[in-house]
Amino acid sequence: MPSLLICGLTSCLPLASQILREVFHVIFNLDKPEICQILESDKEDGVYQRLSYDLMDIQNNESIGQCSLPFEATFQALYDVLGFPVIRFVEFLKGGLPNLHHRMIAYALKQGHTVITTNFDKKIEDAYTKCFNGEKPKVLIKDKEYQEAIDKELTNGVLAKIHGDLNDYNSLAPTLTGVTLSCDATIYLGDDIDSEKGKKQLRWIHPKTFLSIPKALFLQKVLKNKKIVVLGYSGSDVSDIMPILTAREFQCRGVWVEHTSKLPVTVEKWIKNAGDREFLKPDSEEEVQLNITSRVSRFFLDAWGDTETGIVEKIEPEGQNTSFKDWIDRLRLRPGDGLACIARLYLQRGNWARAEVFLEEAIKKYRENLAHNEWSWLVTKSNLSYVLNNRCQKDHALKVSMEVREYIEKARKQKLYPSLYAKTLIYIANKWINSPNDKKADEILKKAMKIAEEIEDKEIFCYGLRLAADRKLAKRRYEEALDGYLTVLQWASDFLGDPLVACLSSMGAALCYIRLGQQHKASRMLANAENFASFLGNENLIKEVERIYKIFIKTFQGKIFQDNSEETPMPYKKPYKDLYEEAKKQVDENVRKEFEEFEESRELISFELYDRCLDCIDKLLKKINKDKDKNNYNKIKAVLLFVRSNIYRRTGRRKEEIEILKQFCRIEKNYPFAEHNLGGAYSRLNNYDMAEKHFLKAIEIMNGNYPLAHCNLGILYTKMGRLEEAKQQLLKAEKSEAPEYPLNALRKRINLLKKTKRKK
Repeated sequence: MPSLLICGLTSCLPLASQILREVFHVIFNLDKPEICQILESDKEDGVYQRLSYDLMDIQNNESIGQCSLPFEATFQALYDVLGFPVIRFVEFLKGGLPNLHHRMIAYALKQGHTVITTNFDKKIEDAYTKCFNGEKPKVLIKDKEYQEAIDKELTNGVLAKIHGDLNDYNSLAPTLTGVTLSCDATIYLGDDIDSEKGKKQLRWIHPKTFLSIPKALFLQKVLKNKKIVVLGYSGSDVSDIMPILTAREFQCRGVWVEHTSKLPVTVEKWIKNAGDREFLKPDSEEEVQLNITSRVSRFFLDAWGDTETGIVEKIEPEGQNTSFKDWIDRLRLRPGDGLACIARLYLQRGNWARAEVFLEEAIKKYRENLAHNEWSWLVTKSNLSYVLNNRCQKDHALKVSMEVREYIEKARKQKLYPSLYAKTLIYIANKWINSPNDKKADEILKKAMKIAEEIEDKEIFCYGLRLAADRKLAKRRYEEALDGYLTVLQWASDFLGDPLVACLSSMGAALCYIRLGQQHKASRMLANAENFASFLGNENLIKEVERIYKIFIKTFQGKIFQDNSEETPMPYKKPYKDLYEEAKKQVDENVRKEFEEFEESRELISFELYDRCLDCIDKLLKKINKDKDKNNYNKIKAVLLFVRSNIYRRTGRRKEEIEILKQFCRIEKNYPFAEHNLGGAYSRLNNYDMAEKHFLKAIEIMNGNYPLAHCNLGILYTKMGRLEEAKQQLLKAEKSEAPEYPLNALRKRINLLKKTKRKK
């Protein structure tokens, strides 16, 4: 059966590390005195090492050998500061000839193997044409091409350029946002592909990848039934290919061939997550010279009957230097740009203090020649405002934004800088919303969104839409706010590829669902927000998610403080988190693999991929049921049963939900969530006596204070015609600050019952 080969090969082209070093040399010399002073080194090598260590989270005392700047992050910073000309660096990739590796891949394609490459250059295609008398390979670049390959089952003998092609700038993904937006048109909203098909396929892609839907689905499809060879690809991405490659559901066998002596953590995870996986790498820096990747390529070529010798050719230094100089000249660098680029790198990592220092120095430099640096000066001040806000210097941040706005308006340059002007207005509106300046905030927000529509800037419009949703949330217009957040969340995935916007929108949507009393949807949104916050590593976001979790608990479980004079705190616990932590303690080598598969599958519930999760639950239950001592894994079994019951609840399988919850309650005898859910399931089956019994039990376990249970028990009493008892539950629900949506539902039912009784 054909294999899948994922490549990021050593080429005849300059290495990424070489390009990065040359780039750093240029930006370092632009602002050498200031950079050296901030990073406390008077030599370029020392500054480069300090910067590399900071950005890769490496301590000074760690022994790691050579360390390079992160490639995508560096080019993202350059792009942010210098704009589109940065993308022209791909012209480096147009030189040189195909080498041994490219020939091997060409033969692999001819043999019917599927090849997925992260490279943009044309060397594989050139090698194929040369080796096979002018014949051209089947290449996938655009989303539409990937979708066609999926629909027609065209995977064998296909070259999939997952990050695009250098002849099509719109398809390239050389920067952080480029990787997440490498699709030419989103399948979810695009015109070329049926949107209903897109929505269906969205449910099947791995939740942690930011690849476009057809690219992700294509990769998953070929992984499911093929063995895999990964050659020369770093595997260091966290939201691109590796989330799919390391997922346990793709149990393909394979080998990873690495040209360095150190394996990334993601690669170690890939090797660990399935049997029959191996890696080949040098054991030392000396063995790096043996060039293992070339030996592997030669092995395959010999097996496929290619006898032509080949080496990994290099571009002549003179040609490389000329290309680099031409590219640098197009960037039109000026004093201050070096400081601004380094500031952006620190900003990406959330190192606000260091970013602030670099931005302030860049502003000073730009100010020295404001006539030629006006745009850069304004953008850098805008970035400084963002950093100050993240450092909790709110007043100072607002002051800087007001300075940017006043300068643009005074100089009458709103039409010259529409994007920056709109962003600045939105930032100011954000500070004024729900304050004495709320009306002004509404005015400038509408003004900013009108500009965004005129210039067709989806990013700004999206931010404005989220801000409008924040305003509606504060005014308790929850349905309207929720519509805004969900729209922004969809856009954040489809257009922006922005995990920060996705995180903030998920938190806003979670709050709306909480206020509307929709527990499961609120829980799903909180899980999304938590994943995005953890991915970003932003402590402020993580704390905010924790704060919303407490609101969730207070709303659906009970107040954070009991009703007594001393206000003794109740145990704070996320939904099911306490039970889950106990279950993890029971995991041993006998069930570790199956439990880790189950852990991964839990994330699929949010995407309604219930069957895949149920398969993992069945697999783990089968394993633990073989154990003679049932108590060894009782907590694990309880978690599995509760998650299964949750899936049955979501899919309306009430009788099965009840049976599973009964099994759960035999293990966990006083679990309020289970008792409440049993009450809900019996109520929907019109078994009111059993529903009442379980709602009362849930309230008893919570010391008489369970807001949602009070609401649901009150609604149950109205169904049973017990008006006075329904009123009592309403009073208790109001006192415990139950969510508005179920409270209003209970009030309406009580009023309706009153009218019915009067007529009688």
